[in-house]
Amino acid sequence: MDFRKIESGSLQLEPTHGDLVVFAQNVFDAFTHLAAERQMTYQFFSSKEKIWTSFDADKLEKILNNLLSNALKYTPEGGEVTLEITAEESNKGAPLHRSEPVAMIRVIDSGIGIPAEDVPHIFDPFYQARQANLYKQASSGIGLALTRELVKLHRGNITLQSQLDSGTIVTVELPLMQTDTQATQNVVFSAPENTNTDGTLAENQPKEKPSSEPTSQPLLLVVDDNPDIRHFILENFSDQYRIREAENGKIALKEAVHHVPAMVISDVLMPVMDGITFCKKLRANEQTSHVPVILLTASHSETNRLRALSVGADDYIHKPFNIFLLKARVQNLLEMRQQLRTRFSREVRLQPKDVTVSDVDEKFLQRLMDVVEASIDDSDFNVSVLCKKTGISRPQLYRKLQALTGQSVHEFIRTVRLKRAAQLLETGKLSIAEVAYRVGFNDPHYFSRCFKKQFGISPSKVSA
Repeated sequence: MDFRKIESGSLQLEPTHGDLVVFAQNVFDAFTHLAAERQMTYQFFSSKEKIWTSFDADKLEKILNNLLSNALKYTPEGGEVTLEITAEESNKGAPLHRSEPVAMIRVIDSGIGIPAEDVPHIFDPFYQARQANLYKQASSGIGLALTRELVKLHRGNITLQSQLDSGTIVTVELPLMQTDTQATQNVVFSAPENTNTDGTLAENQPKEKPSSEPTSQPLLLVVDDNPDIRHFILENFSDQYRIREAENGKIALKEAVHHVPAMVISDVLMPVMDGITFCKKLRANEQTSHVPVILLTASHSETNRLRALSVGADDYIHKPFNIFLLKARVQNLLEMRQQLRTRFSREVRLQPKDVTVSDVDEKFLQRLMDVVEASIDDSDFNVSVLCKKTGISRPQLYRKLQALTGQSVHEFIRTVRLKRAAQLLETGKLSIAEVAYRVGFNDPHYFSRCFKKQFGISPSKVSA
């Protein structure tokens, strides 16, 4: 679709002022988990703490997403991938000979490299390097071609240097629009989902078994000491879910903390750590407290059922179970979670207790809200500040909020700002501009656009 728009001239740049460093870090973080799984050295560097400029957030996200995805895809386990951003006064060298300030974005990997004869054609549509084919990592040949066109839309340039079996450096040069950081809205951009709407940019997302499963599928953690039961569940769920397995609660707890599944199906009676203890520990852990849990048991005792529900299990199914009933329960719980995420992001007066199912989740959201509220009028308050004040790493915070609210950390901060704005507007005592400044927006017009996108109505109708 993007290519057709480019060919027809209908794909237009929609630039917005923002901090390029924050935006790039946000995209970079989405791949942290994948890099860790492959035991790679994954690094982010910036020559400046902030680089304010104008860019199209959606299109730049696709550019960075594709370059990082390719770098990870063609770098063996234990290798290195680096995203580097520098701001330069000018770049008078080839190919664009710019005298204006530029931002240089480099994605550097220690991967398989590209043969010299393939380099000149690597950005051609549908071109596939022979080296990638040899490593059985061939792609559609669309991603880099689209990336080049999106860079051109930014009046930029993209180049590639590569040495066979030594790695690749892709450099994106973008004109740097100078902005007044005091008068420019601190734009809050969304981090990408684990998969992209454009299939060409999602080729290197984490895969569980079976390896052919698309990564947009929810991750299901199956815990049972009986391998036949695990295999039976895998066979029946693998068409709709990614599957990870564990033979007892101790192993499963490590899996859950590391991978944060969308759903857990666990046996109750297991060696080392039983299902009741496992569920209790999941609920007590801030990273996994939101994950729905279905417990399976051969016992029909009401006492055991009460124990399971008391430690936070969402459902309790007796063995032998009907597989269709189990699939329906899983689907219903996931749909309920999605409804809660939608409610959180849309309703003006929604409080944490309305969207969570455990005290741990409620306290977690309330703690984040309190930190944001304390600095709500500070337009420089961002993800880094929130992580520092809460003591939570950026990747952990991102995964938790995505699972609990369906939002990135940036979106969460913006949602809290906008909800407070709605309350202030309803009092009728402040103008729209005054409210915007009080909740950390430096541009009332941008505030109005964000408000309407969040709630479906303009702020003028709320304050009327």
